[in-house]
Amino acid sequence: MGSAMVAGVGGGQMVLGGMQNAAAMLKAQEAMKLAGIETDGHCSEEIEINDYPQNARWKVTHKDTVAPILEFNDVCATTKGMFVKPGLQPPVGERKLYLLIEGDDRMKVKNAVHQFKKLLQEATMEDETG
Repeated sequence: MGSAMVAGVGGGQMVLGGMQNAAAMLKAQEAMKLAGIETDGHCSEEIEINDYPQNARWKVTHKDTVAPILEFNDVCATTKGMFVKPGLQPPVGERKLYLLIEGDDRMKVKNAVHQFKKLLQEATMEDETG
């Protein structure tokens, strides 16, 4: 109990001890707090991407483009909301298209947000000039 079997590449299997890893992480965080080492815990930021050109939105949601940012900063990005055409409002209870960036370290999340915004700006400039 506490581990799951997952099919791997080439027909092999990998054992994941999810519950054990989570428990170990919690113990490590508690030990760090007792030792006076601060841990940020979970933090997140949002970037609204709805009003950027289609090419820019595509760049910040395409796996090949964002994987290096996510891996380097050890964060996750989730596309949320719905695309709303310019001049219109989203339906009640919905939000315009945005990225949710989440991680355990505030500085890593902020760095990833900065990199995503830079990608959006570069893609927008490319769209305008070419």
